Amino acid sequence: PAPPAAGAGLKAGDVVTAVDGNTISSGDDLTRAIDSHKPGDTITLKYRRGGSEHTVELKLATRPS
Repeated sequence: PAPPAAGAGLKAGDVVTAVDGNTISSGDDLTRAIDSHKPGDTITLKYRRGGSEHTVELKLATRPS
């Protein structure tokens, strides 16, 4: 199966700008925002692709070991 991000339409090069309304300015911010949830939770991601902003809901899966 496709990873949740791919299933939600995210592609390489997309830049996540917010998780659940909280601004993301670095990879560490993104990791902390996702780690504050558990598998099965649904989060809202705002991301930029090219010059356009998009929003998508994403159900978190278990992180591979």
